[in-house]
Amino acid sequence: EDAFHQDSSSFAVYISDQAHFSVEKACRLAGLRCRRVPARLEGNYSLHPSDVKEAMEKDRAAGLRPVALVLTYGSTNTSGTDDIAAFKDLAKEEDLWIHVDAAYAGAAWALDEFRKDSQAVSDVVTSVNMNGSKWFLCGFDSAFLWVRDRNLLLDVFSASGVFMAEVGETSIYNPEFKDWSVPLGRRFRALRIWMVFEYFGTSGVRSYIQQAIDQASWLRSKIEESPLFEQPVQTKFGLVCVRSVKGEETTQQLAKHLSDLGYGIAPSKICEKDALRIALGSAATTQAHVEQLWKDMVTFAEQH
Repeated sequence: EDAFHQDSSSFAVYISDQAHFSVEKACRLAGLRCRRVPARLEGNYSLHPSDVKEAMEKDRAAGLRPVALVLTYGSTNTSGTDDIAAFKDLAKEEDLWIHVDAAYAGAAWALDEFRKDSQAVSDVVTSVNMNGSKWFLCGFDSAFLWVRDRNLLLDVFSASGVFMAEVGETSIYNPEFKDWSVPLGRRFRALRIWMVFEYFGTSGVRSYIQQAIDQASWLRSKIEESPLFEQPVQTKFGLVCVRSVKGEETTQQLAKHLSDLGYGIAPSKICEKDALRIALGSAATTQAHVEQLWKDMVTFAEQH
């Protein structure tokens, strides 16, 4: 019983300053302190173990207890990735719960090119999540959570009553999801996910993911060759980050121009300057669409 009534105000969770805001929100809901550690910009943003270690030592000296680390694989703003394998020693030394937020880019683990990254997840982390709605064709809301030891969840969330039917551990009724999380029930999503794999097959899903990367890589190569644009970060998935070399005002005008043409372009700030985020990943997007986008970008840039 004492384990459920500890004062968690001394527990600290460490995340990258590039992590999604939902992680900080989750820490607040759990009553945990959240420490945002600045990521280093080396091609793209990435968290370094030495920086996390330093932050933990400062907190420990102040009487706090490091308990968890959240790493990012495919950050929302720039699709940056933390080097998960590099945190293996720190995880053991500090006895940390290591969670990986792979909501977007985790889908890339289906490709051989990124299989090494998925092996690092298998070797290091305690839990990992991926959203089926972002880059996996499953629609909203569907998300996948893996945990290394399900007893970590059962020990906290398991509860029952004398009116509940007894369920054997190997029964067809298991897993008993009411004992895995806060909700006692959940909507049925499995059929939707099954239908995606039934229709596309695993090869079709892989082709879909590869198509987005190929389209993004083509656009990245065009930007690299052009004197009109620059990439504030280097990306490797289906996201392309770009800005005008003429400054933020022109970048803002470009974003509005493309939006007026019907493109779904998401403006943002990278390195504290305006930039465009072009996310390739729709099953309906063809190479011709990407080439037309590039033509429209160049035409605008040449006229401004």
